[in-house]
Amino acid sequence: ATLYSAIGYQETAADPTLPVDYVANEVHFKLSKLSITLRDVEHQRQTQVMQIALANVRADIAQRPADNAVKINAGMNSLSVNGAQDPGTGLYPEMVSSQTAMAQGLSLLKVMFETNPLDKSCGQRVDVASQPLIVTYDATTINEIVKFFKPPESVHLKQLQAAAMAKFEDLK
Repeated sequence: ATLYSAIGYQETAADPTLPVDYVANEVHFKLSKLSITLRDVEHQRQTQVMQIALANVRADIAQRPADNAVKINAGMNSLSVNGAQDPGTGLYPEMVSSQTAMAQGLSLLKVMFETNPLDKSCGQRVDVASQPLIVTYDATTINEIVKFFKPPESVHLKQLQAAAMAKFEDLK
């Protein structure tokens, strides 16, 4: 430790022989498609309450140790939310869509975060670009979501609240 302090060496310091534009570590992440569906399976009915779908989600991370810098690029091409089936038509309403971005070939969302950029114009940089979403209200879906997350009648909230308060008092 005495020798290190005498010569000004720190174990956590970046290697001074590396150029500032040298990228030591890169991570690339890509998720082609992700779909999450809420289904009501009560009373043997398998009805879709809501479905959320993401497409082409990606993230790239690059680290430059000589400048103690990190750059993160993330983006998503499309997002859609389909609601509960309409009993009259049998169709699933599209509550959220990014059709404008897909039609124009643009990314729905792009986010870039960078510390210590190479151009030295700033210490940290954040760049966010997004395209509009089309959001449609569907009362049937909202009612189905409320029913989906409603606790069963057997759960007595007063008893749970009293038990939680008793535990809180014990901890206090």
